[in-house]
Amino acid sequence: KKGKKEWKQSNRYRKNHGKLHDLYRKNRINRKLGNAEAANELRSHGAFLVTENVSVAAWARKAKNGKVVDEDGVEHYKRRKRHGRSIQNRCPGQFNQMLKDKFEETRYVALMYRASQYDHMRDEYHKKGLGERVHKLPDGTEVQRDMYSSFLMTCHDEDYEEIDRDKYLANFEAFYVLARDYIESMVASGYKVMNSGY
Repeated sequence: KKGKKEWKQSNRYRKNHGKLHDLYRKNRINRKLGNAEAANELRSHGAFLVTENVSVAAWARKAKNGKVVDEDGVEHYKRRKRHGRSIQNRCPGQFNQMLKDKFEETRYVALMYRASQYDHMRDEYHKKGLGERVHKLPDGTEVQRDMYSSFLMTCHDEDYEEIDRDKYLANFEAFYVLARDYIESMVASGYKVMNSGY
């Protein structure tokens, strides 16, 4: 039929629609409480925060080019979706704002700090895939990637532009003992941390 269509909502539809929005409300509250709990845990360790100035909107944005060329030289399209669902479930923007509000001072390292790519033994940067959760040093030492990055964030120079290698070398052994002990206790207890590699 031509003209404007009318959608008739049954009583059962309205009832289920109300239940769905109640679930959305509870989910929103749980996300906020979870972020607040994590922010309070971080705040209990100090009053000064060093972090990266990341753009959550850039994580959600679709890839510009959807074309890829496979090994046979055939061009085809791939999915352009990014981290939209993950952002919805975790609200990293809200979490960052909570951290800013709770800490007395927040400093941001430079965009090219690249803590997760640095190797102190080679003194070089090596890009890793998101699936690589364990950083392997040339001598065979293995360190959990996120712990390693967090430690590197404490080894900044005065301008927060680059990693201070001398500060790193002076503190790495103490950090490694703590990180290893924590992971061993986590594995022994059966406690699982998502995307940790353990």
